[in-house]
Amino acid sequence: MTDASPATAPPQFRSAHIDDFAAYARNANQHDDAQIEVIAKAIVLYGWTNPIAKHADFGMGAGHGRLSAARLIYTRGVQVGDKIVNRIRMADGGFELPEWHVPWIDVSHMSESEFRAFILIDNQLGRMSKDDVGLRDSEYALLKDENPILIDAFGDMDVKPIEEGEGPSLPETATVQD
Repeated sequence: MTDASPATAPPQFRSAHIDDFAAYARNANQHDDAQIEVIAKAIVLYGWTNPIAKHADFGMGAGHGRLSAARLIYTRGVQVGDKIVNRIRMADGGFELPEWHVPWIDVSHMSESEFRAFILIDNQLGRMSKDDVGLRDSEYALLKDENPILIDAFGDMDVKPIEEGEGPSLPETATVQD
């Protein structure tokens, strides 16, 4: 049996109207229109995977780009194939959010200093990773024809897939070490 105290209980994702979110004025991360379009297409294609982080006193800590993408989806829709989609579903493929709603998680337990540091580190984490360029390019080449969103995100790169026996050897399954 697991302890269901607030410290060990799983996070509770909630849904709220997009007008219930105030952007954090000191957020240094900026998203241009092209990036918002790609985020919106990804949400429509793959479902919503990452909730907005919201603090009761300080506003949004993470998810400014996703919130802008949700506004785009609900306002004018996103072209996917021959359809315009203006609804958002969760990544499990089943649950469709109420219109004009987005998922969020409460981070009000953070002090102001922790919240501000969280915003900086959340924005920085993606920038800290390094791509294996050959492997990335190979995946792109193999998947771009069936997944046009890749062209939206990367441009139309002229790359070839890695042939059998070339490049890094990959395990059949990945494991995560504690």
